[in-house]
Amino acid sequence: MKKLCKILLLCGLVFMTGCAKEEAKPAKESTTLHIVVNNDKKEILNKDITVEGNVQTLEEFLEKADELNAKLTDSKYGKRLDGILDIETKDWNKGPWWLYSSTTNKDCKENNMCPAASELKIENGDDFTFNFTK
Repeated sequence: MKKLCKILLLCGLVFMTGCAKEEAKPAKESTTLHIVVNNDKKEILNKDITVEGNVQTLEEFLEKADELNAKLTDSKYGKRLDGILDIETKDWNKGPWWLYSSTTNKDCKENNMCPAASELKIENGDDFTFNFTK
């Protein structure tokens, strides 16, 4: 009986010690994309940009990438890119417009074009080129 009591006491102490330990905090998630921005074929940005948090689509990345100052609006085809770096489409009938492409993104490569930003799944390390052009 003494042996059983000692075992139970020891198990209780081990259990309480385990409960008192601070839980490991999950690693902070971030996503880095290589971004190139061209205005009328002139490169105005070419760098890796990292956003913190869990982002899965290009829309989410653009909304969190403060330094890009992206402007997105809803359209019948998904999110439409209206502006980057304070350069915006003024007249949607005449342009110029923001177009984007990627040489590494799976969805863009499989479709030979990138889908709407709200539908476009991204992966850490993808590259995207944004062109403001007619």
